[in-house]
Amino acid sequence: MDHSIDENSGFCAVTGIFHSKRARLPVPSTPQLSLPAFLQQQSCGNSTSTAYIDFSNGSSISYAQLHAHIKAVAAGLALLLGLRKGDVLLLLSPNSIHFVIFLQAALSIGVVITTSNPVSLPTEISHQVEQCAAKCIATTAALVQKVADLHLPLILLGDVPQSARLPPHVPLSRLITVHADSFPSIPVYQEDTALLLFSSGTTGTSKGVILSHKNLIAQAVFFINRPGLTGSPARVYLCFVPMFHAYGLAIFSSAVLGKGFPIVLLPKFDMVQMLLAIQNYKVTYLPLVPPVLLALAKSSLVEKYDLSSLREISVGAAPVSKDLIMTFKARFPDVVVLQGYGLTESAAVGATILTAEESREFSSVGLLSPNTEAKIVHVDSGSPLPPNHSGEIWLRGPTIMKGYLGQPEATASTVDKEGWLRTGDLGYINSNGFCFIIDRLKELIKYKGFQVAPAELEDVLLSHPLIQDAAVVPHPDEEAGQIPVGYIVVAGGATLSAAEAIDFVAERVAPYKKIRKVSFVRSIPKTPSGKILRRQLIAKAGSKL
Repeated sequence: MDHSIDENSGFCAVTGIFHSKRARLPVPSTPQLSLPAFLQQQSCGNSTSTAYIDFSNGSSISYAQLHAHIKAVAAGLALLLGLRKGDVLLLLSPNSIHFVIFLQAALSIGVVITTSNPVSLPTEISHQVEQCAAKCIATTAALVQKVADLHLPLILLGDVPQSARLPPHVPLSRLITVHADSFPSIPVYQEDTALLLFSSGTTGTSKGVILSHKNLIAQAVFFINRPGLTGSPARVYLCFVPMFHAYGLAIFSSAVLGKGFPIVLLPKFDMVQMLLAIQNYKVTYLPLVPPVLLALAKSSLVEKYDLSSLREISVGAAPVSKDLIMTFKARFPDVVVLQGYGLTESAAVGATILTAEESREFSSVGLLSPNTEAKIVHVDSGSPLPPNHSGEIWLRGPTIMKGYLGQPEATASTVDKEGWLRTGDLGYINSNGFCFIIDRLKELIKYKGFQVAPAELEDVLLSHPLIQDAAVVPHPDEEAGQIPVGYIVVAGGATLSAAEAIDFVAERVAPYKKIRKVSFVRSIPKTPSGKILRRQLIAKAGSKL
């Protein structure tokens, strides 16, 4: 290691850069290489093993079948639908085996995929199609009416009811039968665009994130070389996190294919279905978001199922408190809690906890990922900060996006000329190189000149035994500027007063951080990835308080 770099923190006082303490990983240098081609190279020795199991209908597919279907559908997209390299295709579907087949097939011939949430409104989907200039849509029979008025070529995934009145379409089953042996390979390069993913827009307007094959290959290299994966006992993954979102897409419809492990799919999150899937398929690895971790830690439902196969869970999308982790560990003492941090703009890569030993660094999202550098930048001066000082997190590495679709100014203000991604997240890296996330900079509450992080107050609220879920948002105040307002979901059958909740927080935080008002609600609005939709609560606070 360079002598100017501190071996404990990875910090270089000369440059102000934190370097990953993890070993650098070789990323393929071959210019002509698509993500699907790279993943198939990695998994070639697992052709007979099961790739995916669809829990909703019990169907499964081996890796050999999966790659054969991908090859056939790729040929069908080109020969039957006339799609060409660079064309954009909208993929609107819940998690399924067909989602993976279609995604990988399109990417293998250079077609660009943009995904959309199945619960999106037709107007939202139409706007996305227009922004991306999509030329074709792949969806399911259940969702087809959302896109029928767009008058674009349609491909229907999954079962197509014969009695249903559907617009003209090509069923995926037709594409799977295409003879692809004589179909010439189409040159796809690492620098070519692979995905246009629209950020969740929890604090502002959603933007189209451009990710290249290179970004996704670099992400896959990191996952494939994770400690504990090589030579370990067979793993079984459960995926209910949405594949249309960066994390689910990058990992469970892409990177996992490079290891050859089986993945059990749920179309969407359902607590009972998740618990049944873990029990029935002896799931060992479970990715989830904080609300699901909370449910596993506190729900009485959990006691009805055999979850003894679980070995690891990974948590992302939002900070998780030590109290919540400890509550979970009290119920599941043998399950390792792995946290991680990443953005759509970084292909879900940033920092990770990878081992049981690292997981003892409670509340940290881990060490910087391989091949990744970071800066902690003073919010006002822009100067780089040393370990244990909070500022905006900047990231640099091979997974950082190409930019925002059609928004050069937004791109320039987010990724500078040296390749640094300004994440908009407030955090710090400690003297041992572990990264901690405090909150989104845009979500900090300004109380009488003090900065109050909603996530910190939410963690305190969630440590209360009667509170099932919670969110904190700012509300304008003439004297203070802004005050913290809490929204609380009380556990079923429990009674809790606003004063009791306010006092509970006040006893555990500095006076300026106290929650000033509380409202009780049935649920906290969140994105599919588990991020709190604060804008909705801010609007509610403005209308009620």
